[in-house]
Amino acid sequence: MFLYKNSKTKLFVWWVTGIFLLGGILLSCDNTLDPLNEEVGIFSIYGALDLDDSTHYIRVRDLNAPFTAEATRKIDAEVTFENLDLGTSLTLQGERKEYDGMYLHNFLINGEIQPDTEYRITARRSDGATTSVSVTTPVRSQVLAAPIDQNCYTPIEVEFEPLKSGTISYFVAYSYLNDLRIPVQGVLKSEENSSERVSFTFTPIDLVSRLINQSGNLNCSDMDNEIFYLYYTHYSSGFYEKIMNDPFDILQSTQRLGSLYQDVFEIPIDTSRVCPQDC
Repeated sequence: MFLYKNSKTKLFVWWVTGIFLLGGILLSCDNTLDPLNEEVGIFSIYGALDLDDSTHYIRVRDLNAPFTAEATRKIDAEVTFENLDLGTSLTLQGERKEYDGMYLHNFLINGEIQPDTEYRITARRSDGATTSVSVTTPVRSQVLAAPIDQNCYTPIEVEFEPLKSGTISYFVAYSYLNDLRIPVQGVLKSEENSSERVSFTFTPIDLVSRLINQSGNLNCSDMDNEIFYLYYTHYSSGFYEKIMNDPFDILQSTQRLGSLYQDVFEIPIDTSRVCPQDC
């Protein structure tokens, strides 16, 4: 049986999964560093293509320009965005933003990003030198949970199928005293180009009883409602690992491009029976 989507709480997943870490990565800079050598590279390209948004910003930086206003005022780069599956190409318009004594150059992509599609972004200098980076967006996995509407002691299996390549980070939460409690979180991965299903299992009573109040352990009947909330973010292959496990270094990090989408679902249970007494 399908889960029930709750779009009102969708924005919360951005805070909990730490996707704003990417924003911090893109904005972090040090204006005291020396210019880089040509051997390091030409351009850095970083950003995130969100399957749920229609506006996307890609930041391009000249790796050989020092972090000063004069050196970064202009960028010698023509940036193109290609859908490699369809064979289409678009030249992106740039906009300049002042930040901490220097200028940042963002390039705007307008339009929907398709799942399970390969895209490429290329920055070309006037002398013909180029830097390109490609990303294959995550597939829209079907999410299932079973059983639902069962008692607090019945294990619930949640599965994603297919996952193909990529990583899913998730957490399960419930509401108590009008506050969202998050007792469990995890990460699911699949092998490259795999169509396998991935899953995890939780038992409601185990999650609720992890929270202890003055009267002792809580039971499912103490929850504000009979709903567990599943929040998840599906990242393109390697993107989660880059933004979570590989600290950004303004000198060394040159490519940080990926794709993702996120969602929130509701998993109902039955708290009218308290097992094992009533079952």
